[in-house]
Amino acid sequence: MSALPADGIRDLRRAIDAIDAEIVSLLVRRNRLAQGILRLKRRQGMPLYSPEREQQIIARARGLAAAGGLDAAGIARIFEAILRQFVQPGDCSAGRVLGDPGQDSAEGLYKEPE
Repeated sequence: MSALPADGIRDLRRAIDAIDAEIVSLLVRRNRLAQGILRLKRRQGMPLYSPEREQQIIARARGLAAAGGLDAAGIARIFEAILRQFVQPGDCSAGRVLGDPGQDSAEGLYKEPE
């Protein structure tokens, strides 16, 4: 297999960089919407964590990944990380740190401090 010309590699990398910028922009938008949901839930006295919703999000991501020919388990892990990453420190239970290793879901992050 022959190597791509340097210009071809450069063009492809630029396209990937543009997609990466779009991904970050979408994550910013997603975070704003999620924070809005948390504010509404607090005002209405609703539980902040919904395991059903978390599972819906992950299942949907798995399905979309599989339909696109991607590794569904890998995409599920990415979405699990997204769900953990965008919880603000004030939303975490006492003693929990964002991204604690071994955390299988975002549940512990949404518990109100006691």
